[in-house]
Amino acid sequence: MNPEQNTEVADRKTPLWQTTLTSIREVGLAYGAKFDMPWLENALNAERNTLSFGSGISAINDEIIEEGYYLSSRDQSGLYYVVVTPERAEGVCDSFGYRATRCLRRQVTLLGGVLTNPTANLAEDQRRRLESKQEKSAFRLVMLRRSERIRQIVTKHAPKLLNP
Repeated sequence: MNPEQNTEVADRKTPLWQTTLTSIREVGLAYGAKFDMPWLENALNAERNTLSFGSGISAINDEIIEEGYYLSSRDQSGLYYVVVTPERAEGVCDSFGYRATRCLRRQVTLLGGVLTNPTANLAEDQRRRLESKQEKSAFRLVMLRRSERIRQIVTKHAPKLLNP
C-alpha cells in the first residue's frame, strides 16, 4: 500500500511515528499489508538505514503488537515493510526469544568481567549490588533456556498440550 496522506503538514506536536501509524490504520492495518519503503521514509522523515527510522518503526510495532500485528522488512528485498501473517508471527517470536537470551548472556558476562577485573576498583557496596544483578540475570537466563527446552520436549512428546 502507498498511503497518499501527506505527513509533512501533520501537527508537529504529534510524533511522526504516531502520524504514520494513523495513516497506516486509515489505509488498512491488516495481515499481509505492504507499505512502500519510500513512503515510510517520507512519513517518518528519515532514511531507512538511520536510527530515527528504526526507532519510528519500533514505536509503531510497540503500539500494534498487542493487536497481533508486527511490521517487518525481512524477505522484502528492502522494498517494503509488511505486516507479518499469523503464520510468520511464530518466527518473529522465536527471534525475540533468541535476542532475549543473547542479551541476558551478555549482561551476565559483562557483570562477571567487571567483578573480576582488578582495575575496576569497586567499592564494597557497588560490588554487592553488581553481584546481586549478576545473580538475578543468571537466574533469568537459566529459566529462559529451560523454558525453551521444556517447550521443545512438550512439542516433541506431547504436542496436544500446546494446542488444547
